[in-house]
Amino acid sequence: MAGGGRHTLYIKTDGTLWALGDNAYGELGNTQYSWSGWPSPVTNHVVKTSAGWLHTLFVTSDRTLWGMGRNDLGQLGDGTMINRSNPVPVAAGVAQVAAGANHSAYLKSDGSLWTMGRNIYGQLGDGTTTDRSTPLQVASDVARVAAGRLHTVFVKTAGSLWAMGVGSENTPMQMASGVAQVAAGGFQTLFVKTNGTLWTGLDAPAQVASGVAQVTAGEGHSVFVKTDGTLWAMGDNSSGQLGDGTTTYRSTPVQVASGVAQVAAGNNHTLFVKTDGTLWAMGDNEHAQLGDGTTTDRSTPVQVASGVYWVAAGGFHSMWVGGLASQVPAITQQPLGATNVVGTTASLSVGATGAAPLTYLWHKDGQPLPGATSQQLSLPNIQLSDAGHYHVLITNQFGSATSQVAVVAVEVGFVLGKGTPPRFSGGQFRFDVTGPPEQIVLIEASTNLHTWLPLWTNTLGSGLLYFSDPDSAGISRRFYRARFWP
Repeated sequence: MAGGGRHTLYIKTDGTLWALGDNAYGELGNTQYSWSGWPSPVTNHVVKTSAGWLHTLFVTSDRTLWGMGRNDLGQLGDGTMINRSNPVPVAAGVAQVAAGANHSAYLKSDGSLWTMGRNIYGQLGDGTTTDRSTPLQVASDVARVAAGRLHTVFVKTAGSLWAMGVGSENTPMQMASGVAQVAAGGFQTLFVKTNGTLWTGLDAPAQVASGVAQVTAGEGHSVFVKTDGTLWAMGDNSSGQLGDGTTTYRSTPVQVASGVAQVAAGNNHTLFVKTDGTLWAMGDNEHAQLGDGTTTDRSTPVQVASGVYWVAAGGFHSMWVGGLASQVPAITQQPLGATNVVGTTASLSVGATGAAPLTYLWHKDGQPLPGATSQQLSLPNIQLSDAGHYHVLITNQFGSATSQVAVVAVEVGFVLGKGTPPRFSGGQFRFDVTGPPEQIVLIEASTNLHTWLPLWTNTLGSGLLYFSDPDSAGISRRFYRARFWP
């Protein structure tokens, strides 16, 4: 996976390259020139890909480098400065590729390093500050390369670290030796030596940690994972991207979490996967890039998924592999229908799992019920018009689930003791009777629920009346019921 400024690329196991997101300059490899929220295939036989701010590079199995998207500064390296909505071939024999914001670098299988694109700060390393639309070789015996916003760094086969652009010069300058891993952020460079020590800076590199296994960099912040699984962060913290509970800039690393397997950094947000497969996020959330269902910045890590085994970040978005099945809403308890008497309360409920927050919307006869947005649906003082077919739609950021239909039936009938609890008062047993207005009700009594004795008839009037049994005194057990009369 690769995340650009506003677009995403990923390669499937069958070698197909897929793209989604912003396509204003053709960076998705098609001529739609519009935002695409759904992945579309680009081409086949792809083995590597990298995303710049608004351009895309990829390498096919025959080691051909291809480019597409914005090209106003020559970042595609096709000899022009024309934007490309269809992939164009750039070079052959390519082993590795790295896209900066508006410049590009690639490594050939013979160890030669080539660059093209924006060069205002000398990030191409050709001794000038002239933009280049045609690739130019700038080094040899190179093992790996990384591109930041305005600089390029690479490690030679002997382990020496070299840099060009912001923080160095417009020709490659050696900065360190014995380097095993390197990361380029917006302006900062970090590298891990073969002894596991982490260093930062180019002019005068300084050691900041030891026992480091992985490092990555955002626009102005840096994060790394130690061999013991602890996650550490430093640098810009204006959006809480360091995850230490503050928005205070940190010039020295602070520990953020433990049990961490992998970390990724966007412009101003951070994501990490723990060894238990849970995904956590913190920092800028203006574009919902943290995936927690809000657009609120987070200065402490918030869990957003489980079952994840790989994560990546773009400028203002995030991607991960795995975890989807457990995040999509799934209904664990279906709502059950029932038959209810007019005037009573009917209740429906549903049970569901999935990534929070889950939202609920109940429907009656296929139409949404305004305000019915809870896990339970209550229908107080139910009337004949409330009878119907009910279901609930449950959604979250990953998908939706629709419940089975629950049939609510409503019957006209009488209810005893609904308003005032039945009681003895003045030597008589008393209770109220509610039911359909103007209906004649017959009150009957029994001592064995088999033989019923008629006691009293009356008209409900407005739907409520009170009954007192003058013969109830001294009777140890008596049952009452109400039914229509005649």
